[in-house]
Amino acid sequence: MRVRASFWPLVRETLLTEVLLNAPREDRNAGYFATALLSDANPDPIRAGWIILTLTEIEPFRVPVPLRWEGRPYEAAATLEDGTFLGATYAQTVRRLRPTEFDAIVQAAHREAGLQQDGASMDAVHGDMLTKPRRLHLVETTIRDPKLRLAVLEAYGYRCTILKYASYDPWTGSPALEACHILPVQYGGPDTVINALALERDVHWHFDRGLWTLSDNFEVIVSQQASPDFMRKLAVHNRAAVPRKASLRPAAEFLRFHRQNIFERWL
Repeated sequence: MRVRASFWPLVRETLLTEVLLNAPREDRNAGYFATALLSDANPDPIRAGWIILTLTEIEPFRVPVPLRWEGRPYEAAATLEDGTFLGATYAQTVRRLRPTEFDAIVQAAHREAGLQQDGASMDAVHGDMLTKPRRLHLVETTIRDPKLRLAVLEAYGYRCTILKYASYDPWTGSPALEACHILPVQYGGPDTVINALALERDVHWHFDRGLWTLSDNFEVIVSQQASPDFMRKLAVHNRAAVPRKASLRPAAEFLRFHRQNIFERWL
């Protein structure tokens, strides 16, 4: 499956998790038609600006699930507060689903196939809050503002704060380091250098997943839930390399939020 590179941040967050597949109206499988594991993603070596996704463990539904149930979309993002339907939502090739939305669609697939009689309440689907630990999606933490990203990378000397070396994209030759929020904007995190880290992509992915964090003294804390490979990768990096200038270092309050609300909670 090929998608535009603009979806890379969301694709990276979703790697190694279960996803839903849906087909457009003109397709014979119109609607949600299968679950799959997004097992890998790589830049398209032929078409610049595109990503090739590797989907495995595909489980087709016996009967495709329509995008709407009882007139209401499964995806809350497709409806305004006044009930107006936003069909343009489905124009996005890659979209986030709340866990309850995902579960409701899978339950509907069982129901449509006659395997399950009780469907999830749509009120529950649309009323899901972002306070529960999530297994299917995370908030966006990648800093998109080019000026702020540059300020963060400059503060960290264009080196990963954990691995302490520069990283480059093999396809473009540009720096592969990413600037990420510690306290996500969705939770009131500011767009400032003290609420950011410069990280190599894989390290960033694991940070968002809550598989490692930092103490107030910038000591690296790795979750026991992390893979053996990642543990080995960070084994010799027990302390983050933060900016020399104290005013640019990660703020303790933001690190504390990550430890208390993300570390070992969004695995």
